[in-house]
Amino acid sequence: MCQLRRKQWQRSVRVAIQGTRKDKDLTQEEAAARMCWTQDIVSNIEAGRRDISVSEFIVLANELGVEPETHV
Repeated sequence: MCQLRRKQWQRSVRVAIQGTRKDKDLTQEEAAARMCWTQDIVSNIEAGRRDISVSEFIVLANELGVEPETHV
């Protein structure tokens, strides 16, 4: 994936994760618990300080009830 596309994908994923989490009235801590992550990891992903891998996104999307295919 070229650098520009990767950045665009990461931005799209951040928006999807944060939007879905908020739509489901989940805190960052609750979303993190579903992945056995800390709240800091979710916070850093949503803020763009940490990239999320495709495989992590697929698992998280399934946990949040998002169709990962629309973002991959």
